Amino acid sequence: MISVVIPLYNKAHTITNTLQTVLKQTFEKYEVVIVNDGSKDDSVNVIKKFRLDKRIRIIEQENQGVSSARNTGVKYAKYKYIAFLDGDDEWFPEYLQKMSEAIGTFPKSEFFCSAGMSRNSKGYGKPRQIDKYQGKIVNFEFFENPHVFLHVSAVVVSKELCYKVGGFPLGMKRNEDFAFLYKAALMSKPVYSGF
Repeated sequence: MISVVIPLYNKAHTITNTLQTVLKQTFEKYEVVIVNDGSKDDSVNVIKKFRLDKRIRIIEQENQGVSSARNTGVKYAKYKYIAFLDGDDEWFPEYLQKMSEAIGTFPKSEFFCSAGMSRNSKGYGKPRQIDKYQGKIVNFEFFENPHVFLHVSAVVVSKELCYKVGGFPLGMKRNEDFAFLYKAALMSKPVYSGF
């Protein structure tokens, strides 16, 4: 079981696509915790149509920043593993299944990374991965190529590791996800799941 934590702030234009990529996952044992961080646009009204899905919970808080929103999501998460997804990112349908396979292969690990792809108006870019790990699930050295693995929407961590790390740092305007991921990598033995 995996808790998907989505921080939400003024993403009315993207959150529907983001949520639809979660709901189309081939892996079905998950919940979604959306933390509305005081959005000032129509984000809340956009996501209300998803309230009928019992897997989705919406937590409201005053605007405190993305770190606080993610930390709140972790606090309210029911399950042992947390998958982070930003409100303007998307997953391929097999993403959670691949991460579940990685958890099953390395059940004592607390930090799982995945290959990813960027996308813009022209389509998908080159995969963000390490070629020697393509198609593999392996323990790896995070700091070998940290820029490849530094994407918060492509990691799953245990709830326990989130607390050990101290959560996402409050007050940072940028790179709060990098700070969290670096600390997590230093405090665990990361696992990589390649395409």
